[in-house]
Amino acid sequence: MKKVEIYVEKAEDGTYWGSSQNIPGGISAFGNSLDELKQNLKIAFQDIKK
Repeated sequence: MKKVEIYVEKAEDGTYWGSSQNIPGGISAFGNSLDELKQNLKIAFQDIKK
């Protein structure tokens, strides 16, 4: 199983942004909380697997 590295940043407005470049094509997502970001990253990852 390949380890996915996610880089998380918090914007001035409180929004969290996450991205990964060690997946072919890369993925990114955002959320108003870390939990929401995690869910959105899961969805983005599933979308590129299709």
